[in-house]
Amino acid sequence: MKNKYIISAIFVLGLCGCSPSQARLWWADRLAVFSEQAAQTSARLYEEAIRKLPSGRQKDRLCRKLGSLYLSTGDFEKAVLQLRACPLPDQALLGEALFKKGDYTQALDVFNRMGEEGSPKYLYYYAMTLERSNLHDQALKFYQRLTQDPSFGERARERITQINLADRQAFAGVEPEVRELIEKSPGPEDYPEAGILYLLTDENITLNKDDQLVSEHHYVVKILNDRGKENFGEISLQYDSTYETVELEYARTIKPDGTVVTVGDKNIRDVSLYLNFPLYSNARMRIISMPEVAPGSILEYKVRLLRTKLVNKKDFDSLYWLQSHEPVLWQKFRVTVPEDVELRFKVVNDRFNPGDFNLMPEKAEGRSQDVVYTMESRDVPQIIPEPAMPTFSRINPYLLMSTFSSWEEIYRWWKGLYQDKFEVDDAMTRKTGELTKGLTTRREKIRAIYGFCAQDVRYVAVEYGDAGYEPHDAREVFRNKYGDCKDKAILLVAMLRIAGIEAYPVLISTANNLENYEDLPSLVFNHAIAAVRMEEGLVFMDPTASTVAFGDLPEDDQDRLVLVFFPDRYELVKTPLFTASHNRAMTRTRIRVEEDESIRGERSVETWGVFRQSQRYWVKFTMPALIEEAIKQRIRSISENGTLLDYTIKNADDLDKPVDFSYRFAAPRYFISAGSTRIMNQASGFDTSVVARENRRYPLDTGSLRSQEEVLEVELPPHFAVKYLPEPVNADTKWFTLTSRYEHKGRVLKYAYIYSSKLREVSQEEYAEYKKTVEYIASQLNQQVILEDKKAR
Repeated sequence: MKNKYIISAIFVLGLCGCSPSQARLWWADRLAVFSEQAAQTSARLYEEAIRKLPSGRQKDRLCRKLGSLYLSTGDFEKAVLQLRACPLPDQALLGEALFKKGDYTQALDVFNRMGEEGSPKYLYYYAMTLERSNLHDQALKFYQRLTQDPSFGERARERITQINLADRQAFAGVEPEVRELIEKSPGPEDYPEAGILYLLTDENITLNKDDQLVSEHHYVVKILNDRGKENFGEISLQYDSTYETVELEYARTIKPDGTVVTVGDKNIRDVSLYLNFPLYSNARMRIISMPEVAPGSILEYKVRLLRTKLVNKKDFDSLYWLQSHEPVLWQKFRVTVPEDVELRFKVVNDRFNPGDFNLMPEKAEGRSQDVVYTMESRDVPQIIPEPAMPTFSRINPYLLMSTFSSWEEIYRWWKGLYQDKFEVDDAMTRKTGELTKGLTTRREKIRAIYGFCAQDVRYVAVEYGDAGYEPHDAREVFRNKYGDCKDKAILLVAMLRIAGIEAYPVLISTANNLENYEDLPSLVFNHAIAAVRMEEGLVFMDPTASTVAFGDLPEDDQDRLVLVFFPDRYELVKTPLFTASHNRAMTRTRIRVEEDESIRGERSVETWGVFRQSQRYWVKFTMPALIEEAIKQRIRSISENGTLLDYTIKNADDLDKPVDFSYRFAAPRYFISAGSTRIMNQASGFDTSVVARENRRYPLDTGSLRSQEEVLEVELPPHFAVKYLPEPVNADTKWFTLTSRYEHKGRVLKYAYIYSSKLREVSQEEYAEYKKTVEYIASQLNQQVILEDKKAR
């Protein structure tokens, strides 16, 4: 009868001008619709009958039928729920449903409870579950029992072959091209500085026409030694579970003899990056523990990251690093975009390109009117670290790419994410009133509110974008008393608004991250702060920095191109770079030498700028026992038998006051004795360890602009005479100024030392001159005061 209807339909469609193949497709479409409708109707009728029937055999039979129907139509979630709801569930069917749902642990539990006897279908799904649970030997036993079964024999034999290939044959499943790379790969003697070799890095980024971004990564890594085994035994893949999924196509370890050990579910963990902070539970990490990793083995894995929603629904940016901390023998990169999408490029740090590698991709037409950009490099050397070198992002050449056409797009997008997050409640209003009570000036109010947000609201160290780009509601952050950078910035702006003060969110890429460029809009930001307009201009505030006072900034926030979000526009501006006079440390030491040459002394340390930030952090977050131990060690550098008498720390929690830090000490002696001659410890020195290298490939990073001052006063006994005072040292170089001077008046010996930096970096071209200058100054400073004990003559 069915064939009769098919022939009739084809005949009628033929009269209408359709070919037989078109007619069959039309009939297939109709049958698909009919079957779906029939399944839905069947399910509804079963459900109605089950509800009406009393408990008993018939109800139980219908319950299992409904579960089987859901299973046959692919609704595995409903199948599992329905079969479990049956008074007498069909355990074999439940095990199959759990397997198809992907819940292998519970499926295995069901099968293990039922035992090793059952129908061929039962045995087949039992074996499949064992295989997915990496119990390959047990799975093989079941498959062997099914090899002659007419329904499942062919599938069982195929699984036996695949398992044997995966675990027993050399290079099983490895592509010929990859096998050739492995067999021809160099050994550790060819790369003595490396821990691993990247034999292949193949990365593909595709922007689909539906504005989804697919990133595919294929890596082949050779382990050279124990350092490589330790660093690469686990592979970590970070993602945002809100809009991203990670799919592991395969991961395997290829042992030196070619044996392949595949990664199974037991080798994979998916964890929250911020387990204790539910607000950021979408920031996750897929961790793959590679099996049987040893020197000489190869790790090969291929992963696919799908982002279903782009930041503004249509744009993305990315970057491609040329170098790594390990050598790369062959790296390939491809990015594909629809033809109507303009992808912009910028090469950064090309002056550190180690071999004139071409970082501008070649453009070619792809399939389906796509545009493909490709790049390929071979034998890319590793970055070998140097002392005091700039951050990785400042010396590694990379290609920055972006589809954003303007900073205006980014401004409008992020403003749309945060503009409804400034709602306040009574608790926030009351707290703001408490903080500003009795304060009369605008600056005082800002300082008080900023201090609360910086110190009383806990910072969750989540980089901007790692847990999404949308801030949480300010009320929620206030209630929880914790937040990431963007949350704390929004809370600060909201509370300032309560006080009638307009403030603005700011996106920033810190000094340890990438640079922003006016000519290439992108989302390379890793941090969010805030700004307020004062008489002196925009003043930036980082509420994640709990030891930084209002008006100051952490070193990593300084001299950065930032995006300021005003209510009606944006501005790209630079944050301030504070001068050496702003970042000061002043140390004063007074020592009284008694008649028996024992000493009593006191020392105080006063700080400003970055020195104050770090000092406050140290005294606030270090155990008192460790603070005391550090002071004792410093005293021992003055005198080897020195003891701490007491110490004082005040104002550690008050951002508006300097930290008051001082201590008193005593020691049985201070000078080195040589007959009647006494030698005083060198008052100061110049660290030459940073110029130990003969030459550099990368600049020397000297840190923030800073000024350090030391004043030492030594009161001598009456019977001590000064035989030799070192000559003053004065240096005024392009990198720093330095003065060192001794004075002797009456019984008091004074020493003053001042160092002030001018530049934060010494180029590799100027390094030889800098090295020569530092070593010369150090030799001049390396002199000591000589005294004479007139009583001992």
